[in-house]
Amino acid sequence: LRARHADPGPAAVVLGHSMGELAAMTYAGALSDEDALEVVVRRAHLCHEQNARRPGAMVVLIGADPARAEWLRR
Repeated sequence: LRARHADPGPAAVVLGHSMGELAAMTYAGALSDEDALEVVVRRAHLCHEQNARRPGAMVVLIGADPARAEWLRR
């Protein structure tokens, strides 16, 4: 939900990655606060259901070259 403090003013561009995309769309007015929250809840349920079917994990590789990343993947 949008912060209820001082308005930062208009933005020329808003963007986000993953869940940040929802925050950006809400800030830009493309989604209402309620619709964005509904998407977040639905996504959480879908992720939980999928993880129950086939547990998984995520990893972040920072600074690894492609050969090292492939070695770690194997």
